[in-house]
Amino acid sequence: ARDFKITNNNIVSSYIAQNTPITVEFSHSNVENFEENFSIHPAIAGTFAHNEKNWTFIPSVEYEKDVLYTVTISKNTTGGNQQTLALHR
Repeated sequence: ARDFKITNNNIVSSYIAQNTPITVEFSHSNVENFEENFSIHPAIAGTFAHNEKNWTFIPSVEYEKDVLYTVTISKNTTGGNQQTLALHR
């Protein structure tokens, strides 16, 4: 079986627009509990959407200018026949 992992994302940039959604693409489409295992610090309100292998956090307000936000996706996220998330390199 293929490893369950993150295959692409748009969060590696140092600078993003103040209203940019954060999209994460997984290797499998049957991702479970993403919302519970996604965090952003400092916290910012938002909603989630998903389409097949892609999950997106859509901020409800703009990110603060000149603030570094850290996004964490816990290894407890499951998918791929209940596999836990493999380390993303």
